[in-house]
Amino acid sequence: MAERTWPDRTAYLSAGDPMTCAELVVARESLGLTAGWIAKTAAVNARNERRWEAGDAKIPAEVQAIIDTLEEITAVAVTHLADRLRYLTDRGIILLRTDADYQAAAPSGIALPARWHHHVAARAAQTHPGTLLAFQGERGWRGNWLRTIVSVHDLGTGLDEATYTTIRTTSPDPEEQGTPC
Repeated sequence: MAERTWPDRTAYLSAGDPMTCAELVVARESLGLTAGWIAKTAAVNARNERRWEAGDAKIPAEVQAIIDTLEEITAVAVTHLADRLRYLTDRGIILLRTDADYQAAAPSGIALPARWHHHVAARAAQTHPGTLLAFQGERGWRGNWLRTIVSVHDLGTGLDEATYTTIRTTSPDPEEQGTPC
C-alpha cells in the first residue's frame, strides 16, 4: 500500500490560531477516525495524541494540516457521492467492513480506514433520504441481494475514492445479471 504524504502547511497555519483540543476531537470523530489512527498517521505514540485531546499538550501544526487535508478530501468525496446518488432511482451504497477490504479496493492504496468511508457514505446518503447502506453480501430491500459495482474516482488530492453502487438480484450468485440501484 502506498504511504500517503501530507502537505506541509505549517507556514499557512502559523498565521492562524492553533487547533483546540475540542476541535481535534470533533474533527476526528466527524471524519470517522480513531485517536490511534491519528497518532499513527502523525507518527507519534498514542499517549501524545491522548494528551492533545485532553488539552495537556499543544497540537502540532502538522497534525492540524493533516486534519485540514482530510476534511477537504472528505468534503470532495461526500459531494461526489451525493451527486452520483442523485441520478439513481433506487439508491444504494455498498460498504466494505474492514480496513483491509476497503484499502484493497482502492487502486492507489488509500490509507484511510473503512470507518472513514462509512462516514462519507452516511453524509452522502443524508442528502437523499431512503438511500440504502449495506455491507457487501448483505441482503437489501424486499429480500433482494445486493452486488457491488465499483467505480474509482480521483479526488484530485493524490487519493482515489472507491464508490460502490449496487445491483439488485434475486440470487447471491455474482454471475447473475441484475438491475442497477
